[in-house]
Amino acid sequence: MTLLLDPEDKRRLDKASPVGVRHYAADLFCHFANDDWLDTDNVYRANAGRQVSKDKRKNLAKSVDELGQYVAASVPLHLVDAWSYFGQALYAHLCGLAEMAFHLGYYAETRAAMSLLASQGIGIFARHHCVVEASGNIVFLPAQQIHGTHEAVWAYLDHWLNSREASAAVGDVIRPYAVPLEDWIQELPCTGKGSWNRAAAALVHGFGLDLERLDG
Repeated sequence: MTLLLDPEDKRRLDKASPVGVRHYAADLFCHFANDDWLDTDNVYRANAGRQVSKDKRKNLAKSVDELGQYVAASVPLHLVDAWSYFGQALYAHLCGLAEMAFHLGYYAETRAAMSLLASQGIGIFARHHCVVEASGNIVFLPAQQIHGTHEAVWAYLDHWLNSREASAAVGDVIRPYAVPLEDWIQELPCTGKGSWNRAAAALVHGFGLDLERLDG
């Protein structure tokens, strides 16, 4: 069952923006020469979840720039972890280890969702989370009760999927024959205005079914 979000959480999630994440991502390039993603003095480099929880209590990031950079760096890193878990899940399946394959597959989905959300300005941590706004400002989630990682991933993803930004992102990424999937759907004679928004939400909801069932 999907977590019922506090109205204030929804308001904050609606301000999440990939524009802010791209701004912070541009700051990461200076570290690549040292084969690193973040500055060695970044306060979120070690145990980011604990630092974010401390920040949440004060409702103020210890370093807005460093937290923004961490969220930006987490996009490709979570994605790499997702593919790694997925590969291990396939290997476990080939070895006849069904339970292990299922477990690893679930973690692959979770990491992929965390990567997607981070790219859209929603940073997922251990117990408290954050939103990167278009201006680069950062606000914290949740407004009231604590949402653990797995519970938050599906709840925030479910909320984001209802936005126009979600359908646009999905429609642009999936490109059969180099044509955005949204264009394919909109050309069907049976579709009307807003059809792609509903189709995109249903598509990702279907992919994320395990996240909803196993978030506890």
